[in-house]
Amino acid sequence: MKKAGIAVIGAIGLIAAMVVLSGNKILTYAQKWVGVYEKGKNQGWDNTRLEKLMKSYGFQSGWEYCSLFVKMVIGQTLSGKKRDYILNLISPSSLTTWNNFINNLGKTDYYTISQKPVPGALVYYERNLKEWTGHAEIVEKVYANGFTVVSGNSPVEGNKQGIARRKRSFKDSPGFKRLGYVIIK
Repeated sequence: MKKAGIAVIGAIGLIAAMVVLSGNKILTYAQKWVGVYEKGKNQGWDNTRLEKLMKSYGFQSGWEYCSLFVKMVIGQTLSGKKRDYILNLISPSSLTTWNNFINNLGKTDYYTISQKPVPGALVYYERNLKEWTGHAEIVEKVYANGFTVVSGNSPVEGNKQGIARRKRSFKDSPGFKRLGYVIIK
């Protein structure tokens, strides 16, 4: 009985370590793009490497790209069947992507859904502008009253848009509702 308990504790520790490693790799890669500006409203970037990568993951000029930024980061940091499975769930639409994660929950052990953020988790929102749309970001740090994220298609400086570090509160703001977090294992 004692060996079984140790084995369970060891397995839980291994799973926790895998979550931390996946999250750290995702986060570290996302952070390297902070401060890259758009050339124009969703027209591409002032960094040719990022532009080439984003196009390889489906970006088209004029599209909002927060979800495709997440897809590119996942594509560059994961490998094998897990990479392929997760990439298949991520579409250009943040709301479609969130629904894909929800509808496929439990079919693999590659990810879990949570209402609590951890660094490296993907966070999805529903927002009401002129119509309901979504937004996707990657959690960077978690604090007592909120968290920071790496966010594509966000204000960087003044009127410039690009890849930015943003502060988020745990409280939803009007027209901006957090749906939850996807934690890649």
